[in-house]
Amino acid sequence: MSDANAWLSLTLIFGVIKDVIGLFQHRELLVVWLWQYHDWRVWGLFIGILAVYWGLWVLIFWGLRKLKQVMGRNDPPVTKQ
Repeated sequence: MSDANAWLSLTLIFGVIKDVIGLFQHRELLVVWLWQYHDWRVWGLFIGILAVYWGLWVLIFWGLRKLKQVMGRNDPPVTKQ
C-alpha cells in the first residue's frame, strides 16, 4: 500500500507542477495579469483557489479509498516471498 501512496503523491505533485507551468504558457490568461499586478490580496485569492481545488481532489480520492474499505473490497496486501 505504501507504493500506491507514493505513486499517488508523486502524481499529485507532478500534476500541480504541470498545471502551474501550463498556466504560465498562455499569454491571455489571468496568471500573466497577476504576474504584472503585485497585490498580495489578489495573489492570496489565486493561491487560495488553487489550494481549495487540489484539496477537494485529495478529499475525493481519500473518500473513495475509505468507501472501498467500508464496502469490503479492500485487496489483501502483496507480500514478498
